[in-house]
Amino acid sequence: MTDGRYTKLAFTDDTIEVTRSDSLEFDVGELSRGTAEQLYVALRFAFTQVMAAEIQMPVIIDDSFVNFDRDRIQNAFKLLHDLEDTTQILYFTADRTNTQLVADDHCLTLTREVQ
Repeated sequence: MTDGRYTKLAFTDDTIEVTRSDSLEFDVGELSRGTAEQLYVALRFAFTQVMAAEIQMPVIIDDSFVNFDRDRIQNAFKLLHDLEDTTQILYFTADRTNTQLVADDHCLTLTREVQ
């Protein structure tokens, strides 16, 4: 999701540490909000993928990519496409540009009639 910028995660008793591709290590609290969110989304996707063989559970996403740049959003959708064969995914967004990243027959646009 980070285009290879971070290469390793380590779980400690207190936090999660990440290693950048240049070998610098950071506590998750030192990361930008967007990068920390990418980490947490990636962890949720990984957990979902591992658990899919044991239990079927949907993934519900409500605009959780709002702090991602366009490249990271595209990377997140690639991961979602990898999960869609084994997992029901419900993605809600107010950002219409994100609907361009999925097939038209996978989108439902809700509208409200004003009377």
